[in-house]
Amino acid sequence: IAWIAANTYTRRNPWNADVQCMAAVADQPQTKPRDPTAFMDSVRGNTLGAALVLEEADISVGSNQLLEGVNFKIMPNERWGIVGPNGTGKSTLLKAITGQDPVKLASGRLVLHPTFRVGYLEQKGVSGSTATVREEVASRMDRVQKAKAALEEAEARIMEMNPDDVDAMTDALNVLADAQSEFELAGGYDVDAKVARVLKGLGFKEEDYDRSCTSFSGGWQMRIALARLLLSEPELLILDEPTNHLDAAAKKWIAEYLSQYKGTVLIVSHDENLLRRATSSIAEVRNKKLDLYKSRSFDQWGVEREEREARAIALWERQEEEIARLQTFVDKYGASATKASAAQSRVKMIEKLRAEQIEKPTGVKTFRPKLNLPPPPPCYEEQLELTDAAFGWGEKPIVTGVSLRIDKGFRIVVRGPNGAGKSTMLRALSGDLPLKSGKRREGEGLKLGFFQQDLAQELPQDKIAVDVVQMAGLEHNPLLTARETRTTMGALGLSGDKSIREIGYLSGGEKARVALARFALVPHNLLLLDEPSNHLDIETVESLTDALKSFKGAVVVVSHDRNFCESLGCTHVITVEDGKAVMEERELTDADWLEDDMSAQAQECVEIDGEEICVDIGPALAKPNPPGLAAKPAHPGAEAPKPELTGEQKKERINAERQMRKLENRFESLEKKLAPIQEEMALPANASNLEKLLPLQQKVDKLEADMAAILEEMEELDQILAA
Repeated sequence: IAWIAANTYTRRNPWNADVQCMAAVADQPQTKPRDPTAFMDSVRGNTLGAALVLEEADISVGSNQLLEGVNFKIMPNERWGIVGPNGTGKSTLLKAITGQDPVKLASGRLVLHPTFRVGYLEQKGVSGSTATVREEVASRMDRVQKAKAALEEAEARIMEMNPDDVDAMTDALNVLADAQSEFELAGGYDVDAKVARVLKGLGFKEEDYDRSCTSFSGGWQMRIALARLLLSEPELLILDEPTNHLDAAAKKWIAEYLSQYKGTVLIVSHDENLLRRATSSIAEVRNKKLDLYKSRSFDQWGVEREEREARAIALWERQEEEIARLQTFVDKYGASATKASAAQSRVKMIEKLRAEQIEKPTGVKTFRPKLNLPPPPPCYEEQLELTDAAFGWGEKPIVTGVSLRIDKGFRIVVRGPNGAGKSTMLRALSGDLPLKSGKRREGEGLKLGFFQQDLAQELPQDKIAVDVVQMAGLEHNPLLTARETRTTMGALGLSGDKSIREIGYLSGGEKARVALARFALVPHNLLLLDEPSNHLDIETVESLTDALKSFKGAVVVVSHDRNFCESLGCTHVITVEDGKAVMEERELTDADWLEDDMSAQAQECVEIDGEEICVDIGPALAKPNPPGLAAKPAHPGAEAPKPELTGEQKKERINAERQMRKLENRFESLEKKLAPIQEEMALPANASNLEKLLPLQQKVDKLEADMAAILEEMEELDQILAA
């Protein structure tokens, strides 16, 4: 008690004069980790209507102060995006608000709205939960769960009562009616639809809903945790890089969902599309300060930041010019007896200007990490081969009949629908996942590196970063020095204090850089990359892209980042779909990205006879009339509308349109390949050269046969679309 009395103090503030600063208490040695819920309850107070208030807050991790003098007030229903380079303190700010170790409020004050529920995405996801996906995501819909319990209790009470006791039965029926009313108001009758909407938006299939959480990978468990958070509908929703584990379709969906969220939202993200769609104000972490751009969109923030920078530079230059002018007078007349008084007056003016002068603007400091991949060790031409392979995680394989070969220098992009088995195929290629049937053969000299999408999360959280990187390097190079390890980490921005922190104390982006540093110290000649850009900021993704461009080994990539994939100089595409995996020697085309566009579903709802009817619509398709709503003729005498399609017919039509676009792009690609071959055959020098003409004619025959097959498929699809 004496220690607390000596180390706490009360700040004067307009919100709550009795709220004490918790800074000194936070410095007290703790025997167990802080409970975030208890912490947030302890800082609730009078915010004068704001959802959250930070006043003159200094925020640190251990002895490293990342933010100072933060003043931040968030009003209800505002949507703030927090931006800035990796390692500047964005995630640290969120941890300070939610009371997560080891972040602490070194000084200043934090106050949360007294009644607002605060929801944040827990890093442990749903680890350890044995519930089904449906049960887990609905588990924190507190009002619904409470109303459901009251309703079940009221129903059970009636079942146990004597029906002849009229008065007691009447009272019980009234209680039941109240419970039913509250259950309806809480949305209890719409729970299944709401759960399905969120799960579908995040990429889950209906058959996944009743699977145990333990049957999903770490990335999918984080999606379950995200769905649980969204369905809990807190008044203050806090999200740290929510799109890290999501594919393109799910990213589009969550951006739309958050743009319409009925509550206050605080998001840390490097996803520019999410920031554009889901936020209405921007806070930038810069040089240990939090610069606020209230009511400015993401694009407006970029413009205004440059304008602020220009104004600050102009002001600083004017102040410097004035100081220089005064100093010239002092230097010239300081020794003059007649003007000594005037010179002394100007000295005081200079001192005042120096005291009031703004800091010299330093511009936006953006660290550009540098990643150097070691030269690939020598190996045979044929590096890795699957023959009639079948693989999957359960009893039955999800992909069968796979035969493909990866040779030196191949640059392969794997595409396909969500959940088709792309990441599973990389596991099978790596050898981590045993085949159900078929053969896997490694070429002599193969040195395979596998960068998994959850690699950063699987690092030992209680180990020192530099030690983790060093140990990984020593397994392959016993002569690796600590200096070489630190140089590699420093090039990725993990220098100084960051390299000697425990992994658990690093930001998500810094953990990803630790994983990259481990990867960069080991020579490989075949790289398997599973969503490598998920946890990286823009600068680190660019660095990885540059490193892969100059890498001479083979690369196989699963990624929804179109720019990243197209920058690799793709030589082959593997399409995983409908239980098959087919490899083609070709470049990427627009058709390879249709799956991402098509899988983002939207809903249109209309009222028919007092009932709301909702139908799913694809973003690229015309909006269909919901069941029971006939389209009206455009004018009297106009042709009657076609009969409404059934659900199966709509699905068949959507698939047909998607397949048609794929075939059109494929046909166009084959035409482009055919033209130069025909031109080469027409050259006078080749007219009578059978040795040259024969292989060229064989290529033409193959291409024309493929094009004819595509035309036949397109004719069949035309019949479906014309129906």
